[in-house]
Amino acid sequence: VITVPHCVAPKAEPTYDRKHFGLPEDKFLFLVMYNSGSVMERKNPLAAIKAFKEAFCKDEETKKKYQNAGLVIKVAESELSADDESIINSVIDKDDNIYYMCGHVNKKEVNSLLADVDVYVSLHRSEGFGLVMAEAMYLGTPVIATNWSGNTEFMNNDTACMVGCDLIELDKDYDVFKKGNVWADAHVDEAADYMKRLYEDNVFYNKIASNGQSYAKEHLAYKRSADIVSERLKAIHSGDM
Repeated sequence: VITVPHCVAPKAEPTYDRKHFGLPEDKFLFLVMYNSGSVMERKNPLAAIKAFKEAFCKDEETKKKYQNAGLVIKVAESELSADDESIINSVIDKDDNIYYMCGHVNKKEVNSLLADVDVYVSLHRSEGFGLVMAEAMYLGTPVIATNWSGNTEFMNNDTACMVGCDLIELDKDYDVFKKGNVWADAHVDEAADYMKRLYEDNVFYNKIASNGQSYAKEHLAYKRSADIVSERLKAIHSGDM
């Protein structure tokens, strides 16, 4: 079996800036983004919210100290799950600097949003590949992610902030994910520590951003996949299979 890597080459448009999305221009923004059709429990935005609140909203003193930190929650196709918005709103306080976005945006807007924010967060419980994480890395946006599932093919401790997890057994069905299956439960406290470190430590921030971008542009490039396919076809043609 010859593996041909997935390719990414997202392009951001300067016209789709924070003002376009109605987001504050003076805050350090973390972004969580998912599609309601992808099962909220799997994408696990509540863990990211909990980590953000643990890092920056524990009490009034902490909120004051980190008043420039904000969290953006972007939900696509929210109509596919009527409960998602109410569940998310139930854990958000109005003074938490958390911004909720729903509705359709085009692909260029998605790319631009990834570039507009400071950090992308995915505390997923499972992933097929992790396309948005790969695109964020390509655009130079540091990623905090669960150290589990498809994204570990292109992410490691040098290229991203990898969050430890416990593997847990599902006690009921979640759409196609059935009772008895196993998925990951990210360590919220570790994610909160990464959030604070990226917010406070410019050297660490720039290192993760640069390493992630360099890795994505080299290992997830169209040319690399094309070269693998080309070499495989040559081997088949020559009989060296």
